[in-house]
Amino acid sequence: MEIELQLLNPYTLQLVDGILPLLAQAPENSWIQPEFNQAMVEIASKVCSNIYELEANIFAILRDLKARCQALGMTICAAGTYPCCDRFAAITPIPRYLSQQHTSGYLADLMMTCALQLHVGMPSGDAAIDVMGRLKPYLPILLALSASSPFWWVRILALLPFAKGFYHR
Repeated sequence: MEIELQLLNPYTLQLVDGILPLLAQAPENSWIQPEFNQAMVEIASKVCSNIYELEANIFAILRDLKARCQALGMTICAAGTYPCCDRFAAITPIPRYLSQQHTSGYLADLMMTCALQLHVGMPSGDAAIDVMGRLKPYLPILLALSASSPFWWVRILALLPFAKGFYHR
């Protein structure tokens, strides 16, 4: 399982570009991964054989991540689009992400989109189809939970004055 989380200041709840210090603090942990913008962290569980093993593993990772973030003056948050950010995104300086930023231009810097995703591996295609069939009644709820913030456009409008003279890379 993989989970993407926001990195926040625990007092102001503003996004913190904290992935680089977090990676430097825990280089031995393969479960901490960077994301497109520096205010995100992705964690990944080990491959588990059942839900109980997965639950124990993911909660242990979350406890450790929370403690590491606290030591750096941050906290974590599982949420979607962040509507209150009044600055451009700081892109994680990894070739893949820098290439995406170059291709996307201004949009990459403007979008402080923080996806809330769970990736769950399945043992086979048949198992995946079975699980999807069981999830079908919950799709409206999952869709509602995945919707972007209604304040997303407020953020764009607030940043437009800063965009004057901005050019496509």
